[in-house]
Amino acid sequence: MKTEHDAGPGRWLRPSRAIALGPLIIGGFAIPQGAALGVGGFTRPGPGLYPVIVGVALVILALPIFFIDHANDVETFTRGSLRTAVGVLSLALFVPLWQLVGLTIAGSALLFAWLRFLGRERVLVAALLSVAVSACFALIFGTLLEVPLPHDPLGIP
Repeated sequence: MKTEHDAGPGRWLRPSRAIALGPLIIGGFAIPQGAALGVGGFTRPGPGLYPVIVGVALVILALPIFFIDHANDVETFTRGSLRTAVGVLSLALFVPLWQLVGLTIAGSALLFAWLRFLGRERVLVAALLSVAVSACFALIFGTLLEVPLPHDPLGIP
């Protein structure tokens, strides 16, 4: 039985199909770029092995989303969608902030924002948890595991 969604030029421009284009494009870009870096093998991986694996996974997972009709199974954008976008944007801002002010300050700021504004925790709880967790991560990775981290103005390695 045909529905109003089965005919017309708009059938290929549905949001469910448009959403799948992101992972398809990123995966399609990652595969040749990773291959150009050199794939190597699983015992001696080259720098492009994992980008190729992730690119192939993105393409494989996005293809069914693109080709299977989800006309009746589309979630609408709500205020919760905006919170997700803010979370992703804050992660994108975290990396340059980390390079600028170090892991403990950037980690504390990110975790505080997530706990306070996305998780709706009280200010005191968010502040204490963000400072404690970021300091623990800096101590674990910087001191115990000796992972080279960018300079931290607080002196935590």
